Amino acid sequence: KKYIVNLVRHTLLPFEVALLHTDLTEQERLEKEFEIARFVQSNLLPQSMPALKGYDIFGICLPAREVGGDYFDYVPIGKNKLGVVIADVAGKSTSAAFYMAEIKGMIVSLSMLYDSPKELLKILNSRMFLNADRKVFASMIYGVLDVKSNNFTFARAGHNPLLVKQE
Repeated sequence: KKYIVNLVRHTLLPFEVALLHTDLTEQERLEKEFEIARFVQSNLLPQSMPALKGYDIFGICLPAREVGGDYFDYVPIGKNKLGVVIADVAGKSTSAAFYMAEIKGMIVSLSMLYDSPKELLKILNSRMFLNADRKVFASMIYGVLDVKSNNFTFARAGHNPLLVKQE
């Protein structure tokens, strides 16, 4: 009886080590995946602030350690207009960061085609509907600042209201 107990104990040890190694390997893989997603997310954000005469523009995103779909950007539209984007893909995951990368690409290309923020968001939504997982939810504000007319026109798609302070 003691022989069988000792045999089982010695036999289980290699299995426990193998399981521990598998857990560590999976943990390292996940950490590497998050590192890549953090890199992608940080490169989606503006690397510098736009310089527009008469405007002080500043934005910052302080993501948590986790990766997610928080995003804002400035999109130059010709000489006198600037697109402004604030968006969030629900969830803290690598897929949220990658959906945000897809959204950024669409915003940059669509901003040259649509003057109306409302129309741009409608087209973006229809394209996301065709390509995204049905469980993915993204909210966004997109606006266009016209420097010549001093107007900011924007539309919201499920995002929190915009607070405008005028002096």
